Amino acid sequence: SPGAPYFTVTVTGPTLVKSYENLKLTLRFTYHGVTGTNGSLQGSPTPSVTFHSWVLTESPDFAVQVQRRRAGSDWEDCQIYEEYVCGWMVYDEPDVKVYVGQQSDDFTSLNPGESWLTTVSVTERPDIYLPRDSMPGDVFRYRVKRSEADWWDWGTMEEHRETALMLPCFIKAKVTDPKDRGGRPRLLVPASEWFEFTLIE
Repeated sequence: SPGAPYFTVTVTGPTLVKSYENLKLTLRFTYHGVTGTNGSLQGSPTPSVTFHSWVLTESPDFAVQVQRRRAGSDWEDCQIYEEYVCGWMVYDEPDVKVYVGQQSDDFTSLNPGESWLTTVSVTERPDIYLPRDSMPGDVFRYRVKRSEADWWDWGTMEEHRETALMLPCFIKAKVTDPKDRGGRPRLLVPASEWFEFTLIE
């Protein structure tokens, strides 16, 4: 969106993977600058940005696409385990006030050109497991779908030390107030490029 921070996400990890290994992939979210009216980057000055990083990889909205190719075949989408159901406890407690700059586990700030890195474990996330019939020689490719930060603002974590937001009582959730990022434009992160790896045994 014009006037919003421009982010990209890339996926890296091992390109040869043993079938019994715990496959961990690194997601790198990079802040490039401010989006202009035509989709390109605006010129300087470019401020720091603070955002709700938890939402980008841990919320139920986090989504990936995994495809497989076998010898002599084209890419095919992998079927996610249909029997997997994510359970959520129901809390009937009031929302709580949190201070952005004091919640470093869930909020992050970046300067232009900096990146925030986090790791996802494919074998520990039941919603993104590889197919059960995977075998050595299978080639997979993985990408993160488009995501959106539900809250962001200009400035550093230190500058937002006293910035108050409302979250559900269990904290690990989307911001409930303000709902519109304080009137700022949407921070959308485009889908990543494909990352390929091969099962070797």
